[in-house]
Amino acid sequence: MALSLPCLVGAALASSVTVCVILLVLFYTLFTSGLAGYFTVSVEFNPHLAGAIFGLINTLGSFAGLLGPITAGFMLDQSGNWLLPFFVATAVGVVCAAILLVVPIRPIRLEVIAPTAIVAGEAVS
Repeated sequence: MALSLPCLVGAALASSVTVCVILLVLFYTLFTSGLAGYFTVSVEFNPHLAGAIFGLINTLGSFAGLLGPITAGFMLDQSGNWLLPFFVATAVGVVCAAILLVVPIRPIRLEVIAPTAIVAGEAVS
């Protein structure tokens, strides 16, 4: 995904429409090919909680999909510069790529708690 970020900056700075479209297609291709790794992250954390973890990842992505256009519109309204949202998106991508490279993915360990049976008012484990 980090390899796609220079294409985004190049597309924003391109003087030709054709070059801009080619760089945006290359950006989107590289970006979506990197997304395939995110579908396995939840299984790597904990296979038994993969659905809940994947749901949390999708929820955070939905917030980004909601707040991203609002933030870009605010930047355009305040500055009038169309390059600013592209540069901010690239900067956020660089920071996220750096975090992804530095922070190791480790399994989530949970204590196994055996269910208890209630027999004559007493808990038996």
